[in-house]
Amino acid sequence: MMFTKAERGFTLVEILVSLIIILIMVMATVPMYEVIAKTMNSNKYRQVATGLANSILEEVRTLPYIVKDPDTGQVVTDPNIPQLGIKGGNPPGSLDAERQIEIDGITYKVYTRVYWVKEGDNPTAYKKVEIRVEAPNAFNGNVTVSSDFHTLAAEEGEPQVFESGHIAVHIRDKDGNLLESPDVYVRIESDTLLQTNYSEDGEVTFGVIPAGNYTVYAQLPSGMVTRPDQVVTSGWIEQEVTVTNWNTEHVYFDMDYPGRISIALADANNSVEKLTTVNGICELSWTDGVTRFTLPRITFSEDDFEDDGYLPSSIIGKLWPGGNYSLKLTNVMDRETLRAYEYDMSKSASAPPKKSNGSDWDGSFSTANSSLDLTVQLDSLLTTHLIASPDSVETQLNEGGIIQVTQWKDQSGYNYNAFPTNNTPPSFVENVLNGHPVIRFSGEQKQYIQINIPTENKPKDNFTIFAVVKTDEEHEIDPENTNSVAGVNNQKYLFWPDHGGFENAGQGISLGTNGISNYEHGDNYMPANAVYSGNVQGFNIIAVNYYDKTPSIFLNGNMVREGQQSPRASVSSPTIIGGGPYGDFTGDVAEILIYACSLNEDNMLLVNNYLQAKYGL
Repeated sequence: MMFTKAERGFTLVEILVSLIIILIMVMATVPMYEVIAKTMNSNKYRQVATGLANSILEEVRTLPYIVKDPDTGQVVTDPNIPQLGIKGGNPPGSLDAERQIEIDGITYKVYTRVYWVKEGDNPTAYKKVEIRVEAPNAFNGNVTVSSDFHTLAAEEGEPQVFESGHIAVHIRDKDGNLLESPDVYVRIESDTLLQTNYSEDGEVTFGVIPAGNYTVYAQLPSGMVTRPDQVVTSGWIEQEVTVTNWNTEHVYFDMDYPGRISIALADANNSVEKLTTVNGICELSWTDGVTRFTLPRITFSEDDFEDDGYLPSSIIGKLWPGGNYSLKLTNVMDRETLRAYEYDMSKSASAPPKKSNGSDWDGSFSTANSSLDLTVQLDSLLTTHLIASPDSVETQLNEGGIIQVTQWKDQSGYNYNAFPTNNTPPSFVENVLNGHPVIRFSGEQKQYIQINIPTENKPKDNFTIFAVVKTDEEHEIDPENTNSVAGVNNQKYLFWPDHGGFENAGQGISLGTNGISNYEHGDNYMPANAVYSGNVQGFNIIAVNYYDKTPSIFLNGNMVREGQQSPRASVSSPTIIGGGPYGDFTGDVAEILIYACSLNEDNMLLVNNYLQAKYGL
């Protein structure tokens, strides 16, 4: 029998396509039902949390407002005695600050806080109760606040009278305003009492407590700092206070989010925008206009600098954003150029650090939680650097074929070049010290070179001199003292001490194969106030370090003698190399460095080791 098209049934393919379409429609509706279910659960959790909060509020209303201990006359602190307050808190009471309640398999967290409320002159007029209930989020399981309730409670009838006092704690931000957020955990302790509470809008009162001595503690919230003059122990700041009856003692804590600075160092004189091969010490001092405090020193090295050339804020540390800071840098040394630097922002001659926008930094932060990139312009303290090299020595050939020095160029950046003082200049001799040239002095021919440095720029009282040198002769070893004129005889002055007049003195060094003597020169005054007697044959690195007018002699990196402090008002570094009226030097000089500062032990060794490696000593 034949069927027409209208009388045929569905094919297998058509049935399968229909089933797939129905399946897709069903699958599309499943997530919607899941969302509806989770939304219903969330609403249920919130309703349960609200009901739970209301039931706790009803429990709170049944508690006695305040309970007096008949034996002590003070507020009861026993948590087992019903009272409107927190166990171990203030106001004291029988409520748990935190607890968990499980309902239908869901855990609800309940947080209860009770505060004193001030009215007029009464710091404990009312009690404020806060109840917060948290439950899991039905969508992702994270904790969400379900209910947050507040209520006030007052004492019924005639208020009870207590022989007691109060502590009002105030939490302030950097500007002295009350810190509204976050709440800060505070506790008070005495020999007989320990109570805790949280600040609300920057304040919390510990009311109706016995008279006596208390320690008040405030816990720094995560990420916050306090004033530099405050001692922080394991995250807590503390203050001592004495409570007397009928009085309120006020305690203030300061905390806020920190300020941060990153520092770049620049050499203003030598056009170096960022020094990164340096080590040194950073010091910050702080003041609020009344109190001054110096923060711990920060020692840094070239490894601490980031790729952008800044010493990062992680090295400097988190800073209290209030008040004003002053920046000081000491013992800064560049290992590549041997230039030394110091900086003191408090001195009027120092240029203020520059912020990234080019403006001057006045030492303050405009807001908490701010970061500043600062650039400090430094002036090198390496005032004279003379190297016996073809690039830094100008010469002439005399009639006898000797290469004579006409100018010894200063490599410090200050251009305090040195020139011969007479018609018999020293000679320039190549390939003497492991391939390096030297300047050769003849004492017999009285060959001198003078450093052309203005008198007002000569280092004084605190300075350091290095010389890579070899002498050929012995000199006379004079007794060490500060009141003779022994330096007028039989000396070999590598550096001639300038005459300092009646009050001051010039410093010089006499060098022989048998020792090193430091001399000072003034009117009727030329003693050796530091004397080393020992073998100084061959090439050596000698140094004299003056600190507060007291010389110390170094030989190849080792301090061999600490001398006596000069009695003169001021002592200045030398300007003449090779000798003077009371003795002339014979020998070779490869390099001289004169610093307008007293280098510390680490930098003395750094310079010495650099020179040793350079010359193969």
